[in-house]
Amino acid sequence: THGEGDLAQNIVGRITRMEAMHEEAGPRLERLEKLNKTNIQKMGFVRFNPFQDTGGDNSFVLTLLDEENSGVLISSLYTRDGTRIYGKRIERGRTRYPMLEEEKQVLEETVSK
Repeated sequence: THGEGDLAQNIVGRITRMEAMHEEAGPRLERLEKLNKTNIQKMGFVRFNPFQDTGGDNSFVLTLLDEENSGVLISSLYTRDGTRIYGKRIERGRTRYPMLEEEKQVLEETVSK
């Protein structure tokens, strides 16, 4: 009958559109997966007091890492004389710069997430 032909044509049309959408989604998904590897995926943070004789926990360490454990470690050391901020590049969970114990701790914790 005429109705069955319309239904079959409708189903074929829907399948064709779905196949086209599927083909378009593959490259888009691949591109998004590639971009996502360099997004910040892990974060670590701790406040601490680097000097036993002064103040509170006004210093901090912040780590921001991607999927491959690369990114940045930022430290802020608060003293009576002022605040100093340091940045260290992290490549695959390591840095070539000397690290405070608090920096080592935060980096290790962040990498293990």
